[in-house]
This record gives sequence, structure tokens and C-alpha cells, in this order.
Amino acid sequence: MLRLIYFSAFAVAAGMPVCLPLGRAQLWIAVLAICGITLVAAMLMALLKNKSIRSSLMVIIAAGCGFSINGYQIIGISHGQLAEALEGRDLAAEIVVDSLVQYRSLSATRSSASFYAQVKNADDDSLRAKRVRLSWYQPPGSSVLKPGSRWALTLRLKQPRGTVNPGGFDYQAWLLAQGVVATGYVRDREGFTLLGEERQGFDHYRQQLSQSLFKQRPSDPLLKALLIGDKSDISQHQWQVLQKTGTVHLMAISGLHIGLIATFGFFLGRLVAHLLSLLRPKGLLWLAPLCAILCALVYAGLAGFAIPTQRALVMVVLFSLALAQGRRVNYWHVYMWALCLVLILDPFAPLSSGFWLSFAAVAVLVFSFSGRPAGRSVLAGLIRAQWYLLIGLAVPLSLLGLPVSALAPFANIIAVPVVSVAIVPLLLLSAAISGFFEPLALQLMNVADGLFSYLWLLLEWLSGIDLRWRVQPAQSVWMVFVGVLAVVFSLSPVGLRLRLCGVALLLVFFFPVREQPTRLTVIDVQQGLSVVAQSAGQTLVYDAGSRFGDFDMGTRIVAPYLFQQGVSKLNTLLISHGDNVHAGGFYGLADLLPPERTLSGEPERLKGIPEPCVAGQQWLVGAFEVSVLWPGPTSKPAKPNNRSCVLLLQLGELKVLIPGDIEQSVEAKLLQAAGMPPDIDVLLVPHHGSKTSSSRAFVSHLKPRYAVFSAGYKNRYHHPNKRVVQLYRQHGSETLHTAQHGAIEFVWDASGQLNVTKQRQSAPRPWHNFANWGALSGMISRDKNYQ
Repeated sequence: MLRLIYFSAFAVAAGMPVCLPLGRAQLWIAVLAICGITLVAAMLMALLKNKSIRSSLMVIIAAGCGFSINGYQIIGISHGQLAEALEGRDLAAEIVVDSLVQYRSLSATRSSASFYAQVKNADDDSLRAKRVRLSWYQPPGSSVLKPGSRWALTLRLKQPRGTVNPGGFDYQAWLLAQGVVATGYVRDREGFTLLGEERQGFDHYRQQLSQSLFKQRPSDPLLKALLIGDKSDISQHQWQVLQKTGTVHLMAISGLHIGLIATFGFFLGRLVAHLLSLLRPKGLLWLAPLCAILCALVYAGLAGFAIPTQRALVMVVLFSLALAQGRRVNYWHVYMWALCLVLILDPFAPLSSGFWLSFAAVAVLVFSFSGRPAGRSVLAGLIRAQWYLLIGLAVPLSLLGLPVSALAPFANIIAVPVVSVAIVPLLLLSAAISGFFEPLALQLMNVADGLFSYLWLLLEWLSGIDLRWRVQPAQSVWMVFVGVLAVVFSLSPVGLRLRLCGVALLLVFFFPVREQPTRLTVIDVQQGLSVVAQSAGQTLVYDAGSRFGDFDMGTRIVAPYLFQQGVSKLNTLLISHGDNVHAGGFYGLADLLPPERTLSGEPERLKGIPEPCVAGQQWLVGAFEVSVLWPGPTSKPAKPNNRSCVLLLQLGELKVLIPGDIEQSVEAKLLQAAGMPPDIDVLLVPHHGSKTSSSRAFVSHLKPRYAVFSAGYKNRYHHPNKRVVQLYRQHGSETLHTAQHGAIEFVWDASGQLNVTKQRQSAPRPWHNFANWGALSGMISRDKNYQ
């Protein structure tokens, strides 16, 4: 019976993530069909008496229930997003700040704040009791804008929105997982009023700790992440050090820390139970597990009950309940039920790399240590654990397109004890006494900061070695199966003699034979541009998107796409000109993937670009013949846009033109020159479809088969201009929009045929509202506000 329950739990967990890759209409049909199948299976189970058939039907019912539960949740969440009719409107609302307030300095005199808020009242009843994410330019001070403060103000909102690229991070799904139905900003020119404070909770206490304990020391952002789960101030350099050393998991309130705090609570509860047993000999078995749960709950609260901490908390509660009943704990049973509960609580969990890595790490440790002889010492056990994790997590990291760091075992052997046994307890103790004895709390913070400073020096030194490697994610279910089997064999007991087979399978997984098609991809970087050309193992990147504060598209969007494609070497990086939406991501991308050759139409605006882009330059990128058409050797236009590097890619008779942000004056000069070919196959429309570009003569000469607009959804520049879109359509072009289609991929097969893939259509998700696109097309046709 226990085995049947175990398999049923596994079936529930396996059925839940299946609904995520479906479109909304497909999901509705699938949920109805699965519900019908589950009902039929339940009826058969009630009628049949054969135990083996009944057991099989039980597993089918469990899988169907898992799929239906998550499908129903996702449909409800997707439909709960902000109504399209409310996008872009000024809405009077009363809100309560529902998170930490993150301030960012924009200049010496300008700042902004971002936070989550609960809408208490609004012009539209559909927003009432909903959660939104807001930005506030030139906000009030932190003494009044804080968790629990209630405001009457005017909002301008839109649906949660993110970029959609192959293998990329789904920001929209992440927001929906946080319960966010809309994002937007405060219209402070319309006036605002502080109505008072509504509640005091964990967030209020976290904000107090943030303001009282952290005094802008170099390691403060990392200590803040460890104590209150606020990672907003961690710099890009610090993230890279953590990634190169495999210690990212330590620098936030992770499952490891919650497990250690729960263990501390358990032994504290056991000590109290022993003392109380002098008065009451029996009935105190529950005290130690209860203390473990309470300690884990408090620490998770300090992290704002972030989703990763919820997973750890679920597992702690299940283990504690099993111990409270005095039963022998079966780790795999607890693991499976924790997996089921996490998926029920967070239907978007499988979209997070942290979900797979955290459960994979626990599975590796349980598989490697349960039922085997214990090590001779704690240090030996720690070394074994790190070695097992290096092997066991290599496959899931590669499947997720993340790097595997050979330095991780060495860094973690030192970092885990220092952070978890010394620094975290010091931080918690300083937080506990900060309210009534702040000088001592600050002294404890100084000690923690000193310890961390020495650890950070070591991590920075190790990061300079950078022993990371990346593998292109598996393209088939069979390769995933090979990877999982390789890990199981590699970590199996020595007596089974399967480890050599595991090593052989790992080599097959890490070094497969893959075809590399000739491909051109317009990446979805919102309001900006980034184009990737790949052929015969060579890669050219044209532009790297924008940068906002510490967030840049080159690091967060372009580089992950290249890693997902298995690109380990960047042959050419070309930045059209120096404007932010084209060059903002340059430094981040160049740091992660140093290019062999770098060019720009405005090299003087970008440090580290020695080579100017000059008409007449030619080179090969695999099968692509690349030619620069503009600017000329003596061309020095006044406008930066007109200094954009114009690139022509040819593949036999097929032609691709990437003109950057050139305007109509440069278009006229290019038409007069002899090198501008007619009848282009793919055109990246100049200047995102602005009315200052795409003259009638230019479009008439090119007659592109595909005209691609790279622009943000409902951007403030109103790109693309409606007349420009109509002009291309009049000349027979199929217009494609990154805001509408996500990443747009052009692939040339062996016969030279061109195939087009639109990421939002080829990989639909239930939360992608395709109804918006019909409205968007109509808006482009009739909105007079479009420039």
C-alpha cells in the first residue's frame, strides 16, 4: 500500500508540469479531456476487483489529478491579468505597500523606487485586492514609503510583460508566480496622499533591519541577501564571482540555510524537552519538531517567503511532522510529497531553474548517502557531498544552459561552513537584538562583515581561475534520459560496478554530435536591437540591447541565448552605434563572451572597440558573406543614428540587410551607391520602424520578403509608426514584430530554403494573451498618436 501511495505521489508530481508548454486554448481542451479520462478511470477502479489493474488506474488518476489541478490554477492566473482595456489609462487607486521598497539612484538629484503593492480600492473593481508591481520616479523618503504604508494615488498599468526567447527567462511567468497581475508606475503629477499605516509584519521588520544594520560596507549587499533575502543591490561583478565559484546558492536565504536553522531549532527544542521531562516524563516528542518548524518559518519570513524558501519550508515541515509522530523517516517518501506540495502551491515552479537544481541537489545527496556507511569525519562527509554534487548537478545545470564550475567543490568546502555556521548565526543574532541593543547588534555585524571580507577575497581569487564549462542543452528526450542515467550510474555504490558506464554516458552527454544549421535570430530585447548570425560553428552578434542601471540585455538576454545555442566563442561583435538601446549591453556581453573581433560605427563612444566599421569591409561568418555598406571612410554624419553600421549578409542568392538606425538621408545615399541590392529576403527595419526612416524609395527598391520590427511592447516612442508598417505591407512584405512574436528565427536548410520560427507562436504559454495582437494590429492601423 505504501508503495502504491509513493507511485501515486510521483504520478501527481509528474502530471503537473505537463500543462506548462501548452497554449491557452490547448490547455482548456487538455484539461477537459484529462478530467474525462480521470473520471472514466475512477469509474473503472470502482467496478474492477483486480488489484494490479486497480493500482495502474490509481496511478493514472493521480497523474490526471495533478495535470488538472495545475492546469486549472494556471488558467485562472492567466485570466486574472490586467484587462487590456485598462492598459495605459490613468487609474485612481488606494494601495498598501506589500514588500521591501528598493531605491535606486539615477543621478545626483534623481532617484526611483520599486515595490509590490496590494490594491485596496481602484476606479475599476477588477483590480481590487490584486497585487501589482510599481515604480515611482522621485519618490517620497523611506521614512514614509515603507511596507504597510497606505497611499491614495494615480497609477498607469499594463499587463505583466517580458522578453520571449529560446531558453530565456520568462519574466512574465515569474511575475505571475508572485501573484502580480499588472506592472506600472505612479503618476505623481496627479498628486498623492499618505493615508497612514495598515499593518506591521515581516516586511516592516525587514525594512527596519535594512535601514539600521547595513551601512554601505562593500559586502553589505551580500550580507543583506543572507539576512533578509534582498538581492537587489548585488552588483554584476559580485554575481559573476559567485557564478564562477559555484557559490550562488549561499548568497541568499537558501534551502541549505533554512535546513541548518531548522536543525538548530530541533536540537534547541530537544534540549527544552529534556528539561521539561523532569516535570512531565511523557508527551513532549512534538516539541523538537515544532521548534524546527518555527525557526524555519521565521527565517523564511525574513526572506519575504520567497518561492525558493517556500520549497525548503515545505520539506522541513514534512520531515518535522514525520519525526513528531515518532516514525522512521523514509527520505524518498518525504521528497516526493514535498515535490507534490511545492507544485500545488506554485504551478509555475518548473519554469524556475532553482526548482530543478534544489530538488536535484536533495535527490543527489539522498541517493549518495542513504543506506551507505557514514564517513569517518564531518570534513570527509563535506568533501564527499561536494564531489557528489559536482557530478550530480553537472547534467541538470547543462540541461538548463547554466555553467558547470569545477571550482565549486573547493570553494564550497570553505564557504559552506563559514557562511552557514558562522556568518548566518551572527546575522540572525544581530537581527534579534537590534531592536533593544543596537550597538551590540552593529558590533556583531562588524564581525560578520570581517569574516565575509576574508571569504570574499578567497572567492575573488578563485574566480580569476574560472574553470567553468558549458554544454548545449539536450535537444531530445533521449539525451535527457542518457544524462540522468549517467548520473545514477556514476553515483551508484562501488559494488555495483556501474561507475565506468556512468562516466562513458557522461562523455556521450557532454560531447554529442550535433548539426549546426545556418541561422539568423532577431532576439527579443524589448525596445532595442540584437541580431545573431550563426553558421558552421561561427557566430556574429549585431548589437546587444540596452542597459538600465545594473541590468543589461547583453548579460541577461543575449548571452543566455548564445549559451543555450551552445556558443562558446564569439567571432564578431558589431555595435551599430553608441545609443543605449543598441550598445547598452555591450560590456556585459563582451565580459561573458570575449569577442575575437569588435567593430562599431561609433567606436569613439564605446571604450574597448578599436576597429571602426567602414564601407568596403568584407569577411565570412561560416557560409555567410558579410559586407559593410555604410558609413564610408570619410562619412561623419552629425546624428549618431546616421553613423550606424549597415551590414549586408548573403547566403547564395539569399540576402539579409541590417541597417541599424539610419534615417532617410542615409537611405538615399545608399540607393545612389552601387552596392545596395534589390529584393532583400530579410530586412531589419531601420530605426525600429520610426517615421524618420524607411522612405518610399528605399522600401520600393528593397521590397523585402520579411520586414522585421525590433521594438518594445507599447513603447513610449510609439514604434513602429503605422504608416511605415502599411508601406511595407503595400510592397508585399510580411511584417514581423518582436513585441508580438518574441524572438524571430530564420533558418536555412541544406537546400537553401528559408524557414521562419516565431517564438511566441512556436512555444506558446497559457499566460501569453494572443487576443492582444489583433487589438495591437488594429491600433497600429488607426491610432493617430503613433508617430
